[in-house]
Amino acid sequence: MSLKLTYFLKMFLIMGLSFAILGSVMEFMFTDVLFSLPKALIKGLFFGLFMALFLTPYHFYELKHLGITNVTQADLKPKQVRYIPSSLSFTTVIDLIKSHAFNFTFLRNDDNTIYLKKKLSSKSWGEDITIQISDQGYVVTSKPKFFQWADMGSGIANVIAVQKIITDASPTKSS
Repeated sequence: MSLKLTYFLKMFLIMGLSFAILGSVMEFMFTDVLFSLPKALIKGLFFGLFMALFLTPYHFYELKHLGITNVTQADLKPKQVRYIPSSLSFTTVIDLIKSHAFNFTFLRNDDNTIYLKKKLSSKSWGEDITIQISDQGYVVTSKPKFFQWADMGSGIANVIAVQKIITDASPTKSS
């Protein structure tokens, strides 16, 4: 089964079932209407289909816009981790992030980690980004603040943005 079809089915089931369950609970709590399984499933079916038809192409479009042509299962996940080889010092990376990462809010740093955050957006509930010193480079992690099934490429965009800041400033950057 293709990756797009798998993602479509995942969105269809998650969105449809969530809508059916939450809608039924809300209807039961706030109206005099009794629970009807067929009615809930039909509502969930249509909502899941609509959302999957919209979200699947949009997510793949966003990844293509970021320059990702061969999309993998890992690229579709909200939590993104990437190793960035670099010889830049930790203090240099801190200064670069503070001066070039306008999309992020610098929170703090400790001995080997930089902590950033990204605010709420139309694609995500916000993300926590960490940059940790690793062997001969840095490990960048972007994860959503709250549980979410899809982030429409927001997590991978954060990692790519940090990677661009670090690699553009690296003296060993290949031309």
